[in-house]
Amino acid sequence: MKKLMLKSSILITASVLPIATLASCSIQYYDYFAEIVVSDNTSVLADNSFSQTTYEGYKQFMAEEKVTIPKLNNNNGGTESGGKTSSGSSGNGTDNSNGTETYTKDVYTLPDADKVAQSTGLWRRPGATVAERVSTFKGSFVSGKDVMIVPGFNHEKSLKQIALDKDFSDKGFVWMDGVISEYKKDNGEPSYHNVSSFSFRAEQSAFLTGIAACVFLNINKDVFNGDGGLKVGGFVGLPLVSTLDFLAGFQAGVFAFNASLKNGVSSSQMNSAENGDDQKANPNNSNNGKNWEKVEFIDLGSNISNWATGSFGVGDGMQISRTLVNKGADMIMAIAGPQTLDVISVAETSSRPVAVLGVDSAQEEQNINKPFTTLGDKKLKNAKGEEINDPKFIQFSAIKKLDSATKQVLGAIFNKNDPNNAKYTGSSFVKGFGFQNIGSIDNDTVGVSNAGLPYLYKFSKDWFKNGTNTEKTNSEETIPNDLKLDPNIVKKNKEYEKLQKDRSVKYLNDSSGDNKYYSEGWTKLPNNTGEFIALPEQLSYAIGASHLDGSKWKLKLR
Repeated sequence: MKKLMLKSSILITASVLPIATLASCSIQYYDYFAEIVVSDNTSVLADNSFSQTTYEGYKQFMAEEKVTIPKLNNNNGGTESGGKTSSGSSGNGTDNSNGTETYTKDVYTLPDADKVAQSTGLWRRPGATVAERVSTFKGSFVSGKDVMIVPGFNHEKSLKQIALDKDFSDKGFVWMDGVISEYKKDNGEPSYHNVSSFSFRAEQSAFLTGIAACVFLNINKDVFNGDGGLKVGGFVGLPLVSTLDFLAGFQAGVFAFNASLKNGVSSSQMNSAENGDDQKANPNNSNNGKNWEKVEFIDLGSNISNWATGSFGVGDGMQISRTLVNKGADMIMAIAGPQTLDVISVAETSSRPVAVLGVDSAQEEQNINKPFTTLGDKKLKNAKGEEINDPKFIQFSAIKKLDSATKQVLGAIFNKNDPNNAKYTGSSFVKGFGFQNIGSIDNDTVGVSNAGLPYLYKFSKDWFKNGTNTEKTNSEETIPNDLKLDPNIVKKNKEYEKLQKDRSVKYLNDSSGDNKYYSEGWTKLPNNTGEFIALPEQLSYAIGASHLDGSKWKLKLR
């Protein structure tokens, strides 16, 4: 087979050649069933956010299915995972046909996101317009792909158009962080039989992060309460139901923490010993014997514009970040995409320490995080009371686990025994084509990032029950977000959900929003749509046999 010499701007299509190699730089075409289309034309796969975590889920699924991925040995001695060479070698044995690279053993892991070039079979950009996005989908299907994996809410218009195209009715779409609105035809029959979408109960992750934030601030109140109290604040980019729910969850976590102190549920436990046989509450064994205190959630007023920056653009979050700092915020959450960078920029110039919370992915691990330069001689401590070495501004994050969600959806699609249906080991079903799924703490798709888990577990009275330390053994590593082991926090989450539902009803019956529901300390977050908290539900886009069955597809096309 002849080797193709292609410019990087030319799309390699499997319909022309099963696997193409860019000989000059050993770039491989990945001949597998699915391809990721990132959210917009400025996005990359290795974005440390939605695209990359979605790709990680694809990687995990392929590894668990033991799909063989040849390992390339370059002539410079380096290695790179890839697809086949233009000679068609599968990777078993050695192929020296082109004289520049060889394939040795098969591996089960796709390459890291930053090692994969665009348009080589694993990802591509969508285009700028709806028409261009539709063309991108078609191009991928024509090249031989069976499934498009699309992270990001801005795919909806193009997805709704291409999914109803009869020419591609046997192709599938996995949509992360979105739900098709108005999904029924005029005759009332469901229609999107080939779409599996996944939206997230992000307010649950924000709720848990709010609790963890209060614990962090209390442990470090010698650093943060110079003005006589502990305060947190938050804002959104655009005032959407999804972002306001996220903010409400954060606020509710703070409320739950404060209520637990008021009711004596967990204040003594949080002051109890971290080590030793006696795990009973002892306020002298932790936090230098100091009492834990409530954390104020900063009120920005009843006008929706006070809580929103009006965009998701970098720079537009500077002013509202300054406002929160001026009001005394010790920790800030920006539910506004990259505007976490704006919070960090303002925190860097603050005359006192201001910590930051990440959103969506573990932003504390990303290169946007910067050294905490405003601490002076003060030292931050972790949940065990140990000094944090080389601290940075972002402490931990409220996350949507797109990797887990993607892996579970693909598992449902390829469930040969029961196509499109897969049961997570917890209590929540995740389904394949023709279904809208809900990410929650029940199916391990929302939660607190690993860096925040020790603070969350410190909150739990179960941590210290019955004189045992079973719950805390490597908890931050071995029990990530498994709240079923923690009845105290599960109870708080359910109390929060009831409060939110009640609150929504009250908003619907009180257009002013001033319903005196805030006697327990709730900040007056403004009503936006009349349905302030829209708790999502799993639903079907299709009925019966009309669901697309992808279980017979091959994971490795050739």
